[in-house]
Amino acid sequence: MPELPEVESVRQGLEAAVRGARITDVAVFRESCVRRTEGGPRHFSADTVGRDIAAVARRGKFLWCELDDGALSAHLGMSGQFRINDPASDPHRHCRARLILDRHGERVALDFVDQRTFGYLDVEPLVPTPDGALGGCGGTLDAVPASVAHIARDLLDPALDTQALFRTWCIGRRGIKQVLLDQTRVSGLGNIYADEALWRARIHPTTPADSLPVTS
Repeated sequence: MPELPEVESVRQGLEAAVRGARITDVAVFRESCVRRTEGGPRHFSADTVGRDIAAVARRGKFLWCELDDGALSAHLGMSGQFRINDPASDPHRHCRARLILDRHGERVALDFVDQRTFGYLDVEPLVPTPDGALGGCGGTLDAVPASVAHIARDLLDPALDTQALFRTWCIGRRGIKQVLLDQTRVSGLGNIYADEALWRARIHPTTPADSLPVTS
C-alpha cells in the first residue's frame, strides 16, 4: 500500500500534469471505481465534465483535485496509479476510469489504473477546515472534501501544530502504536512508519501512551 511519502509524490506529479486543465470527457470502465458516487458512472461523468482543476491537494493518504465547485477526490487503495496518456491510445487492462483533459489547448488522457480495485474516485462537496488553515498540502482553499473532514492533518502539513500533537499522543492508556495509527490525531502513518519510528526511539509498541514524557 502506498505510504504518505509515496502519495505526496503522486500529488506533486499529478499537480504538474493537470493543474489548470478542464475535464472534457469521462469514461468509467469499472463501476466499483466510482462506488461512492450516488448514481454511479452516469452521475460521476455529469459531475466532472466541464469542470476546471484549480489545484491538487492531499491530507494523509487522501488526494483531491480542487474544482471550480467541489472536489474530485481519490484514494489509491493498495495499487492505484494515475497515468497521463494519449487520448487515442487503448486504455491499460487495469484502467478503471479515463478522464480526457484540455490542458491549455492540448488533449491528454488521465487514466486511473488500479489492479486490485480497492481505490476509488468520487465527486463531493468541500467543507471548511475548523482551524481556518488550508485543507492540506498543495491546497489553495481552507476546505477539505466532506469524506476527509474527520481525518487529522499529517506530518508533512505545514499547518500541523506539532506541540499540540505530542500532547494528544501522550493521553490515555492505549499502546503508543495504536495512538500513532489513529488517523483522527495525525493522518498518513501506517504500520511501516509507526514500527520504524518506535524502533528508532527504542519504545515498545504496547507502551501506554500516558507513560511517555512530553518533550518540546
